[in-house]
Amino acid sequence: MHNMQRAASHKWLRAHFPLRGVCSDCGAEKRTHRAYRLHPKPYTKNPDDYIELCPKCHAKFDGYFGKATHAAQAATST
Repeated sequence: MHNMQRAASHKWLRAHFPLRGVCSDCGAEKRTHRAYRLHPKPYTKNPDDYIELCPKCHAKFDGYFGKATHAAQAATST
């Protein structure tokens, strides 16, 4: 269910709010991804609930480098 909801939300966002190609964190102009700021809450179609990040910043946001977690990042970016 979680993955289906995520996929549907992302598909809708791609159709209505295309990515700009600029990282919201470091400002790099390259390939970007959408990161959900309110994890673990259910995914939404509200574009304000997402940030656009380059792969490196998205990995940091997800905590892959031990520097951030979704909850900590969401708390500091609201």
